[in-house]
Amino acid sequence: RAADGVAVRRLEVGNHAYKLAFSPDSRWLASSGRARGGLGTFWHGLTGAGGGGEPMSLWRVADGAPVQVVAGPEDIMSIDFSPDGRWLVTSADDGIVTLWRLRLGGAGALP
Repeated sequence: RAADGVAVRRLEVGNHAYKLAFSPDSRWLASSGRARGGLGTFWHGLTGAGGGGEPMSLWRVADGAPVQVVAGPEDIMSIDFSPDGRWLVTSADDGIVTLWRLRLGGAGALP
C-alpha cells in the first residue's frame, strides 16, 4: 500500500524477474525473467545446451494465484499487455518476439 508502505502480497516469481506488467483492468499480473540459474545461463550462452525453466507467469492479482506458468529454454526479457488486455507480447533473449492470445473468460490462461 502506497499510503503506509506495507506490502500487500509477495509472489514467488522464480529465479529472476526482468519485467512485470499489469493488465489494463488490473486483474492480471504478468512476469518475465530467467529460464535458468546463473550457471545454467552461462552454460546455455556458451554451448546453447541446457534445460530451460519457467521464464513467464500470469498471476491473478485478487489473490496472487499463479494462473499460468510457461516453460521455455530462453530468458523472457520483456513482457506487456495490449491496451485491450486480450494479448500479451514477449521478447526473448534469442531475438524472438511472441504474441500470446489470452483467454480471459474464467482463468485468464494462455493457450
